[in-house]
Amino acid sequence: MIGFMNTQTTYLDYELLNQYLEILGPEGLGASVALFKQMAPEYLTGIQRLGECSNEVEVRRSAHKIKGSCRALGFIRLEQSMQEIERDEMGVYRFTGPS
Repeated sequence: MIGFMNTQTTYLDYELLNQYLEILGPEGLGASVALFKQMAPEYLTGIQRLGECSNEVEVRRSAHKIKGSCRALGFIRLEQSMQEIERDEMGVYRFTGPS
């Protein structure tokens, strides 16, 4: 039986990955990971833009997009980070624009 180890981690959702593996098979899951790997430079640029952006709506939109991609592959910690930026309940990511 092919599967991911059932270990505790805050970084990966092994249960979700095992479900994908069961449904998509190794080749399908591999294709999904390959697509993420291909898109990673764009996501990295997006994350970097979050720190430079003075447009709060764009910050939230970018965080939401990246969060969805992370969720789809079980990247728990990255998803949580993007959700924190998207929600910004403490006002940490509010920007006033360039000085």
